[in-house]
Amino acid sequence: MKLPYSWLKELLPDLPPVSELEPVFAHLGLPLEGVEEVPAPVEGVLLVAVKAAEPIEGTQLTRLTLDTGENGEKTIASGAPPTRWASRRGPCWRWSRPAPPWAA
Repeated sequence: MKLPYSWLKELLPDLPPVSELEPVFAHLGLPLEGVEEVPAPVEGVLLVAVKAAEPIEGTQLTRLTLDTGENGEKTIASGAPPTRWASRRGPCWRWSRPAPPWAA
């Protein structure tokens, strides 16, 4: 199972750095197969969290309320099929188009 360090850090604020975690997990009987560095997003790509998703009646579109971080919440209409991952934060979508004008 892959687990983001940031999630662990939210649950355990005093978590040691990633480089020191392998012996801790091994001591608990949970050996790590490896640690992967995730590169930063490509410039111009906006990462958002989907706060709400509602179908738009009479269309095949979905109204998405997005948390864009420092740019606040935005609402858009999307025709893309949703990709859902089980997470404690609810449904997520990957949106790999260039950042829209309102995000600048």
